[in-house]
Amino acid sequence: MLTDILDSISIKLNNTFGDDYTIYTDNDVVQNLKTPCFFIAILNSVRTQMLKSRYLHRYIFDIHYFPQNLGNNIEIYEISDKLFFTLDIITLPNNDQLKGRIMSCKVIDSILHFKVEYSLLLTERPVSNIIMEDLKIERMNILKC
Repeated sequence: MLTDILDSISIKLNNTFGDDYTIYTDNDVVQNLKTPCFFIAILNSVRTQMLKSRYLHRYIFDIHYFPQNLGNNIEIYEISDKLFFTLDIITLPNNDQLKGRIMSCKVIDSILHFKVEYSLLLTERPVSNIIMEDLKIERMNILKC
């Protein structure tokens, strides 16, 4: 599920900003970044049991934006405004939609950090309910010595 959300964020960013912006993920080695670009980092994932086999999964992402020219805060603020709308709702590969919650952004060392959380309820299905077949017991005679 986590990789589905990560892929959906990447697709949404690409659809909004186009191919001029490279998108890197946690799996990519980030050296010699081609700017402008986004780097999607997974900050935290939490699973909380609700009732019986229902679990609340919360995934928190930090999307870094590296501008073309470091120190160009106007560009950074324009991108941050777009991210609030772009990542509000994402569509997963199975066409389910997730709403972004608790969105925030801040600029650290001329790099935008945009945080967003996606939550969903999942139900675990039992692996298998194998029922024993009939068991026949034969009575044995025990001899006493």
